[in-house]
Amino acid sequence: MNYFKFLKKGFNRVILLVLVLATIVFEISSVSAQSSRSTGLPAVEWLKFQVPAQQQIRFIEQDAAIWTPVLASYPGFQRKEIWTNPDSPNELVIVTHWASFDQWQAIPKEVLDRTTQRFHRAMGTEYTPESMGFRLAWHSNP
Repeated sequence: MNYFKFLKKGFNRVILLVLVLATIVFEISSVSAQSSRSTGLPAVEWLKFQVPAQQQIRFIEQDAAIWTPVLASYPGFQRKEIWTNPDSPNELVIVTHWASFDQWQAIPKEVLDRTTQRFHRAMGTEYTPESMGFRLAWHSNP
């Protein structure tokens, strides 16, 4: 009788181990599949500029007149926001929302370079941003 209890206990441990391993494999494949599809996930472009406070209205106007129409002409553009930092009055942050990372990255470099030059001419100076891109990892429902 003890032999059967021993076998049953060993069998239960093997089943538990198999279930744990199957769960781990499933989770890894799920994360792997998500990351391979991540180029289809929404993305944001984040640009931080140092712009003197007295130039910010002009900067925002020129950005709206030059950059926004160019970006909005490409598929995937959703919206654009310009944020001020109350703790750093010379800082502006532009957040551009894209339907997917691929659509954002599909804008030709020549278009970006040409638009950058046009913006610099309009401003009479060059503003070089700190730049980052983000892909959606999670969001809450309202």
